[in-house]
Amino acid sequence: MLAAAPVACSGQGGDEKPASTGGTGASEALTRLTIGTVDGSDFPDAPIVEYFEEQVEKLSGDQMRIVVLWDAGGEGANFEPAIIDRVRDGDLDLGWIGSRAFDTIGVTSFQALQAPFLIQNRSHLDEVLTSPMAEEMLTGLTDAGLTGLGLYPDHFRHPVGFEAPLASLKDLQGATIRVPTSNAADALMRSLGAKPIHLSGSGVDAARKSGKLDGIEVSIALAPNFDASFATSNIVFYPRVNTLFSSEEVLDRLTSEQQDILRKAAEATLAFALEEIPADADASAFCEAGGTLVAAKDRDLASIEAAARKVYTNLEADPQTKSFIDQIEALKENDAITEVPSSCRRVRP
Repeated sequence: MLAAAPVACSGQGGDEKPASTGGTGASEALTRLTIGTVDGSDFPDAPIVEYFEEQVEKLSGDQMRIVVLWDAGGEGANFEPAIIDRVRDGDLDLGWIGSRAFDTIGVTSFQALQAPFLIQNRSHLDEVLTSPMAEEMLTGLTDAGLTGLGLYPDHFRHPVGFEAPLASLKDLQGATIRVPTSNAADALMRSLGAKPIHLSGSGVDAARKSGKLDGIEVSIALAPNFDASFATSNIVFYPRVNTLFSSEEVLDRLTSEQQDILRKAAEATLAFALEEIPADADASAFCEAGGTLVAAKDRDLASIEAAARKVYTNLEADPQTKSFIDQIEALKENDAITEVPSSCRRVRP
């Protein structure tokens, strides 16, 4: 997949040929690196991936190129772990997935990011991602033979129902909820009495139409993609945090200068992402598609948060995760959740 300069490379990048320098006639190979993401080019995080691509090209003086492979997780339910496998197997040079998926391969350093109701707004998330914790979390990938290059903000995750709201423990108990593959996400759903299930996009559609799926854990911005009807805006489970990573083997094949270019590009991309991803929840597409924003009653919200506290017992059994949770809590200035437009909000009766 990768060839460090001056050796040319190709592979998933198609039949592109190495570039040559002009002028003197001396030839210098173009290093191409593939990056795989489970998302499509129309997803909210696509501009972030594209910015990283542009920065690598710019910082390398056009001697390095990033070839983005959209929807690279395949059609299976475990689409994010599939990206991890492809990077570890050398089928991809770089990966871009939610940090939530790494606990499925035994990496627990990101689990504090999914501690229920701990991070509720973007200002808090940004503080976490620009703190020394971010680098410490990425270091947890080393034992898996991977190298973390950056953590990036994305939207917050809510319970979204198809035929009825999911805004109380009664609503959630016994409900089948689709979650991306993650041990932490599964544990949260079970603590609320729900049944977590892992499905691909097409699998979600089939299960919904057959009546076997009650809802999904998803951002409000992406809810229209699943034809969902009821999004509970004031139940914010946790944020999605995206991870940029590579295998150690891939980095070892690069020169130190090329490695530095990747790291500088990753750092610049974080600054861009902090500005690019909106701080407020974007519900416009959801509302325009006929969706309804539901607000859980205070007593129901309190009951859900209390039930979710059971998850902390397992999370905090890991000393590093407990330390991260404590540090994240210390950075919290307030518990305000991300705002949504009031035009399609409905208070739960």
